[in-house]
Amino acid sequence: MNRGHDSQPCRLRRRAAVERAPGTPTGGEARRFARTQRSACRRRGFTLIELAITLAVLAVLGTLALPSLGSALERHRLQAAAQALVADLAQARFEAARRGVPLHFEARAGASWCWAVTSAPGCRCDQAGACRLASVQADDHRGVRLIAARSVRFDADGRADASVEALLEAGPGQLRVDLGVLGRARVCSLRGALPGTPAC
Repeated sequence: MNRGHDSQPCRLRRRAAVERAPGTPTGGEARRFARTQRSACRRRGFTLIELAITLAVLAVLGTLALPSLGSALERHRLQAAAQALVADLAQARFEAARRGVPLHFEARAGASWCWAVTSAPGCRCDQAGACRLASVQADDHRGVRLIAARSVRFDADGRADASVEALLEAGPGQLRVDLGVLGRARVCSLRGALPGTPAC
C-alpha cells in the first residue's frame, strides 16, 4: 500500500543499499537511485491486516449470495422436471399416433416418484420391463417432488382418455402440468414466480 512517507525500515534499507552499492552515484544520479529504492519500498504489497479485511468482506458477500443462488438452482431444477414431463407426454402422444396403437403414461407420486411411457396399462414406472418405453425417476431430478399425478392412455388418434393434472414442487415453487383430452400439455406456476412460466 502506498503511504505518504517512508517507514523507518524502508529508509534504513535504502540507506544501506546506497552505502553498499559499488561506485555510489552522486548528484542527480544519487537522487534517481534513491527514488528507485523508494518506489521499491512502496510496492511491498498488502499487509496481513489488509488481507484479513479483504477476506472478511469476500466471506460476507459470499454468504449473502448463497441463498439467492440456491433458490435459482431450485427454480431451474423444477422447470427442467416440468419440461421433461411435458416432453414425455408429447412423445407418448406422437408415438401412439405414429404406431397406430394406444400407449400409456404411468405415474407414481411420493418420495420415490417416477413416470413412464408404456405399451401396456399397469406397467410400473419403477421396474424395468419390456412394456416400459421411457421413464424418469426421482433421482433424475434431485430436489424436485412429484406431489400428484395420474395415469392416462393415448389413443391411436393422439387423444388422451382423460385430462391430467400433475403437480411438481421444489423449495417454495410449485408447477402444474395440465394435459387436455386433445393430448396437449402446458405448464403453469401455482406458487412462486418463475421466468417464462405463466401463473395458473
